[in-house]
Amino acid sequence: MKADGSYCTEGFEEHADWILNKAHEYVSKIEGVDPELKIDQKYANEMVRASDTKIHTISAFLGGIASQEIIKILIKQYTIFNNTLIYDGIRGMLQVYE
Repeated sequence: MKADGSYCTEGFEEHADWILNKAHEYVSKIEGVDPELKIDQKYANEMVRASDTKIHTISAFLGGIASQEIIKILIKQYTIFNNTLIYDGIRGMLQVYE
C-alpha cells in the first residue's frame, strides 16, 4: 500500500497470473479433480491485492483469547464461552453466540 492509501499496481497482473498458474498446476496434480477445472481470476487478484496486509495484530488478539480459554479449561475455575465467538477486526468488536 502506498502512503496515500492506494494500492500499488506495479506488477499486479504478473503476480496474479503467476498465482493462477501455480494454482492450476497444483490442482492438476490432485487425483480425482476435474482437469478442466478453472480457477477464477478474481481469486488470484484478491490474493495479490491483500498480500501486503498485516494480520499479526488480529492473530495476536485471537491467540490471546484462545490461550485464556485453554487456561480456564485446565484450571477448571472459570466458565468458558459456549459455542461460537465471532470477531470483527474492522470494528474491533466480538460477539459470542450460544
